[in-house]
Amino acid sequence: PYCGYYTNNVSHIDYDNESKLQLTVDNGYQLWRLNPIDVAHGALTDSHQMAEYNACKIVKMDDKHAVVSTSYREAKYNVHLARVVKPNGIWTATEIEKIK
Repeated sequence: PYCGYYTNNVSHIDYDNESKLQLTVDNGYQLWRLNPIDVAHGALTDSHQMAEYNACKIVKMDDKHAVVSTSYREAKYNVHLARVVKPNGIWTATEIEKIK
C-alpha cells in the first residue's frame, strides 16, 4: 500500500499506485490517507518500526509537505510525507528518518 521503501528521492514513489489510492479516497474509502498522522503511523508499521499512534505528532506541515515525529523507547523517527497526486489529496510517506 505504500511506496515500498522510503527515500528522499521521490522518483521511487509508485505514482500509479498513489493515483489509484487517491481514486479510492475520492470514492469515500480509506479516508485515513488524508491524515498525515495516520499515514505516518501506517508507514512505520508497514516498515516494521515500532510506534504508538498517540505518540505521533505533526512537527511541520504546509499544503504539500508534512513531517510527523514519534518515538518508541530509545528510537526516534521523523516521517516525511508529501501530497504527490494532487493538492489537498492523500499523503504519501516519502522517507522514514531514524533519529537515534
